[in-house]
Amino acid sequence: MEIEKRTRWDGSSKTYTLDCNNCEWYRRIGRRELCGWGIAFKYLIRTNNSRRCEIKNRGAPENQSIKYLDKLLENAMD
Repeated sequence: MEIEKRTRWDGSSKTYTLDCNNCEWYRRIGRRELCGWGIAFKYLIRTNNSRRCEIKNRGAPENQSIKYLDKLLENAMD
């Protein structure tokens, strides 16, 4: 599945963390792993030196990109 760019998405990525798999902001779409915490989703990049998530316990922003990612997943199932 192709993930279309949003107007606020800058194409950036962040490091996959030890908390990602069980996180409410984590989504897997096709072969891509994504973080939908902020206004712009981020592609997750796996590394050998994983750390704990820095944003997990922060309050969520208003216009969360997770809603966009969930809509993509919902449309893919139709």
